Amino acid sequence: MSIVEHPELHLAFAVFAVLAGLVAPVLVHRQRFGRSPVVLFGAADSVHRRTGLSVAALGLAWGAALATAACSPAFRNSHKGAPIVMVPAAVSWSLAIGGLALLVAAQATMGEAWRIGQDPAKPPAQLCTAGLHRFSRHPIYLGASACLLGMTLWWPSGFLDLCFVAIVVGLHTLALDEERFLRERFGDRFAAYAHRVPRFVGLPRRAPLP
Repeated sequence: MSIVEHPELHLAFAVFAVLAGLVAPVLVHRQRFGRSPVVLFGAADSVHRRTGLSVAALGLAWGAALATAACSPAFRNSHKGAPIVMVPAAVSWSLAIGGLALLVAAQATMGEAWRIGQDPAKPPAQLCTAGLHRFSRHPIYLGASACLLGMTLWWPSGFLDLCFVAIVVGLHTLALDEERFLRERFGDRFAAYAHRVPRFVGLPRRAPLP
């Protein structure tokens, strides 16, 4: 089941991933907590804001490239659109579905603390260490990266691969900046949490949280 044979199925999932992983959580959060979690556009200029906007722009470019690969044989046969390597559909779909499930679950477990962007004027009241954050400091970024990798592997052209790598670098930059922000906000408690829990993947240490 390739993107060439069933482009409509692949594009439908990509749209569903955006709705389930971004639009629906924002609407649910607004309904539950009475405010939007999106603070990216209203925040003051910062490394986090600039990186977040860059990642959003790269995501749009990635989406356009995926849609073009699905719908345009001319693009697929071009130098920029030809796949570098093909992987079994079971692998790519498992990454896409599993990554999306991780993304949504991680957002849900953050509760009111979940935000898109960073606003120093309205920092989170508590450090989120429960749920999936017991195993990864950034399960949302991990899930988003896995989902995006799976969909990229549907047709891993040079341009799609480049966009994917740039997005992952951007997410890593966001993670580092968020950790700096949380370290300033929560001090030793965040330091102990960061010591115990891996940034993305790994085996959590057994040192207790303070």
